[in-house]
Amino acid sequence: VYSISSGLSSQRETGNWIVSFQTDRSNVEEVIEVIGEELDRIASEKVTEEEFARAKNSIRSSTYSMQDSTMSMNQDGIKRAMFGEKSLEEDIEHFNNVTIQEVQDAVHDVLSDTRRLTLICQSPE
Repeated sequence: VYSISSGLSSQRETGNWIVSFQTDRSNVEEVIEVIGEELDRIASEKVTEEEFARAKNSIRSSTYSMQDSTMSMNQDGIKRAMFGEKSLEEDIEHFNNVTIQEVQDAVHDVLSDTRRLTLICQSPE
């Protein structure tokens, strides 16, 4: 494997979680299998209190940091005005009330085998 990464692309009511990699063609099937095993492990293991607290602190910090930018503040204001989105304070309150079980349920739902799609794009040789 030359590289591997994952990321989230989210919109207002939908999104994609993507795992991408670069490897030699001869390794593609094995890499997909290993990624599937890792996703199964993530979906089945419980999130610890420490992991949960660390993740919430990181997200909370990022959210507040974004408010340092006038562009972000303007974009947030536009979203609230146009789409009726919650205020930052309401989002933070909602976020603070998220439980470990809710996270575990969401992870299980997103990473279940029935929700997965594998797409391989290769450039011509």
